[in-house]
Amino acid sequence: MLPFSVDSEDYSYVWSLNGTIIIGAMDDNIVVTEGGLYQVVIVAEGNCTDTLVSNVLESFIDPLELGEDIPLCPGETITLSPIDGQFVNYQWSTNEVSETISVEATEVDEITTTNITLVVDNGEGCILSDDVNIVNFPIINAEILSDFDEICAVDSIELTAIGGLYYTWTDGSETLNTDDIASVIANPIETTTYVVEVTDDCPENGDTDTITINVFPMSDFSAGVDTCAFADIPFELGASGGLVYEWNNTNLIAGASNIPNPTINLDEETTFTVTITDEFGCMFIDQVDICIRENAEDLIDIVTIITPNGDGMNDELYFRGLELYPSNKLTIFNRWGNVIYSQLDYQRSNDILFDGTNGIDELPPDTYYYILEFNGLFIKEALTITRD
Repeated sequence: MLPFSVDSEDYSYVWSLNGTIIIGAMDDNIVVTEGGLYQVVIVAEGNCTDTLVSNVLESFIDPLELGEDIPLCPGETITLSPIDGQFVNYQWSTNEVSETISVEATEVDEITTTNITLVVDNGEGCILSDDVNIVNFPIINAEILSDFDEICAVDSIELTAIGGLYYTWTDGSETLNTDDIASVIANPIETTTYVVEVTDDCPENGDTDTITINVFPMSDFSAGVDTCAFADIPFELGASGGLVYEWNNTNLIAGASNIPNPTINLDEETTFTVTITDEFGCMFIDQVDICIRENAEDLIDIVTIITPNGDGMNDELYFRGLELYPSNKLTIFNRWGNVIYSQLDYQRSNDILFDGTNGIDELPPDTYYYILEFNGLFIKEALTITRD
């Protein structure tokens, strides 16, 4: 576009292009957008007129295009150039006046964008301009960030990689929630090393980093085995595996609730939850169900006879249900009241069960008597030994 004006007084004007009146052009200036024969008739007072004529020639040139955003990788040099042979003068925003310029990568700490502008003319009054963004990439130094490098086996940890645009994690343990973004969540159950590859839009630009997350071993924690108690009779819970304990349902606990074996007093079935903290500060949660029974016989199956004859059936004294009460005592007497067998914590997995001997010799077939004490309760019963 080219402004076109007439230097005259405040008269009226009639413009035309190639003999055709330009509608709406009534001022002393117009904007010329195409070539041709322009004529203006100036009308003064008294209808005096004057006519001016000018022939406008068009100059055709292609648009100036430097391109879209151009990546510039570390150590790389690129050349910027407009379309060859169309222009006479060149003025770059870098203060260079040559047709082409070279742009070298500079050392940067982060992706940096620089805008470069070029103004040209074709020697015939046509001026064009264009600009392009040069995206300068830094040398990648991959790094994995984490708030800590030691966790408990039941915990997770966020790992964040920095230094580039694209991230690929190697997870041989398959304990990451994803593997193709910067920040991932790891859930290792044992000490694990993670690797990340960091890249960007530059083919030769990349780096890797590793991080090892140490996992504290899982404690052998437990709130105790599900068991039963008697209504309104004190009963001890039995958690294990930690240094610090904190039970819920403190209103049902008599005394301290921050010990492994608090005393409870129930009148209905209740679930107790305990938070156990181990030596590493790791916290675990477990539950134990306590049911209510009316009689001791409801808890333990009463045994009245064993047949230790080596046939593999009923050869030993075994109380079904006693495994729920490992803290117990079994005492067996003969008919004259002499103790022939006594064992604390009877029926533990590593115990030898009573098999009708006194430890050396077989006891004669007869009726014996036992007292089984557990959970503050007593079962007194006769026991017949027969080898038929």
